[in-house]
Amino acid sequence: MNPVARVTLRLTRAELAAAENAVQRMQAAHMFSDFRQAWQDLLNRLAKVWIKSERECQPIRNEFLPWQGSYKRVIRTDPLLAYVSHARNADYHTIQPIAAIAIDIQACLQPGGTAVIEVHNRDERVRLTGEMKEASVSQPKCVLLPITDSGVAYAVPTEHLGETISNNDPLPVAQLALAFYTKFVAEAAARFEH
Repeated sequence: MNPVARVTLRLTRAELAAAENAVQRMQAAHMFSDFRQAWQDLLNRLAKVWIKSERECQPIRNEFLPWQGSYKRVIRTDPLLAYVSHARNADYHTIQPIAAIAIDIQACLQPGGTAVIEVHNRDERVRLTGEMKEASVSQPKCVLLPITDSGVAYAVPTEHLGETISNNDPLPVAQLALAFYTKFVAEAAARFEH
């Protein structure tokens, strides 16, 4: 008689907890550098959730891999999940930025006037000077950027599991990706942990 292999997803859960922490750090960040670092950490942690689950389920891989295949198809075809997966690869293997600060600047210039826009990256400030009748600068916000992974371009996601995503904000994208991987781990645990 073949004994039942013992499977625990302890390391997978640890990576999922670290991914949750990364989302919390994104929510609490006051500086773009802190936000970007938490976003990059989230991307890496979600990739590790996937890898650790495969490693921890090696004793039952003949059962686990076919079950995991349905999740793998969703990750490949869902715009948000594919973007998250490929953004991690782009961040890890290239020098392209995967997020940026966006600022909306509107100025009404005097006829023949000029405006000077100064961006201070270190303290994340913007200064607008010149010959303007009026001007406004929006609150800076973090946005996702299109990325390229292995020569394939991936647009910023506008849809997840058939639902429209309304804006280009990394935080809701992070929360939706985390929810997907949380469901994956919960279902894997319910099915395979002994």
